[in-house]
Amino acid sequence: MVQKVKAGTPHFAEGVAVPSQVGKSKEDWIGNQFRRIYDEALEDDIPNDMMDLLSQLDNISASQDSSDDQTDSDDEPDKESSN
Repeated sequence: MVQKVKAGTPHFAEGVAVPSQVGKSKEDWIGNQFRRIYDEALEDDIPNDMMDLLSQLDNISASQDSSDDQTDSDDEPDKESSN
């Protein structure tokens, strides 16, 4: 069965708008599709297991930063003992 579509209006195939023959350029259509997908991804919640992994990375990074700070202060000469 053939469907008639007005020129300049997008039509949909399985939930995705396909570019019309007349109207916006292909690049505009692609950009709009990327924006739509990006916006949908921003609305999704981050899974709990991913949040747990990120927390573990934060803890590792924080412990490394604190050990680096202690190492740096040990390397500096004490000002009182150098006088």
